[in-house]
Amino acid sequence: MRSLLLSILLILPGFTYSQFATPKREFRGSWIATVVNLDWPSSPTLTPDVQRAQLISLLDEQQEVGVNAVLFQIRSECDAMYPSSIDPWSYWL
Repeated sequence: MRSLLLSILLILPGFTYSQFATPKREFRGSWIATVVNLDWPSSPTLTPDVQRAQLISLLDEQQEVGVNAVLFQIRSECDAMYPSSIDPWSYWL
């Protein structure tokens, strides 16, 4: 039995059990950048409704390709992509 196991280990160098096993959980993330309107919004002159529609479209696309986590940049340069009494609205919105 030991020689069979050793033979298998020699035949499959570099492979581990984890490479063949199906993971219970898998992190498939995507980053949505807001600086210089890289990913969202496409232009700072868009209305809030158009920006909202673009973001929903981006999130729908991520879901279609199997992304299960989105990292959304909400502070691009000491500003906010959300209503805040402390920080100003982002220049990019």
